[in-house]
Amino acid sequence: MGMDWSLREGYAWAEDREHCKEYGRMLQADPWKVSSRAKKRGLPQLGILRTGNHKAWIQVVDKIYNKFSAKKMGIE
Repeated sequence: MGMDWSLREGYAWAEDREHCKEYGRMLQADPWKVSSRAKKRGLPQLGILRTGNHKAWIQVVDKIYNKFSAKKMGIE
């Protein structure tokens, strides 16, 4: 369900859709065409931020839970 799920669960704002490829949901995508080998290889990577196109943009910091990590990222 892509962005629809994120919106429904409160993880995104409606305007976030405008900044996602295909507005956060590829209507023509067919998960049945993804091989079990590819799913097995990719499963451990779900939700992980790495280099390249995977980024997190922090817009508002409400509370800091790990001061050491936050400081390393320039969040104070």
